[in-house]
Amino acid sequence: LLAAAETTTSPKLFNFIVEIPAFQTAKMEVSKDLRDNPIIQDSKKGMPRYYGYGSPFFNYGLLPQTWEDPSNCNAEGICGDDDPLDVMEVGSGPLP
Repeated sequence: LLAAAETTTSPKLFNFIVEIPAFQTAKMEVSKDLRDNPIIQDSKKGMPRYYGYGSPFFNYGLLPQTWEDPSNCNAEGICGDDDPLDVMEVGSGPLP
């Protein structure tokens, strides 16, 4: 992920973690509860979770070391979800 740096002509590099690779449906999640925050299969009520809107054409994940504060709300009353910031990377294929 690249973003233009404000004070230089060199782009600034951001790393992100892919939780759902393009064209896959298994929903992986960075565990906030386990030591070292491993990436594990997301589950709900003991059952694995899957992306339920078809096969995604993008890589979906998060920006590490970020967090959306649930006590921080915008003017419309939309608040952070207590998770890292989400990222969609649209490219020509899955990332390793």
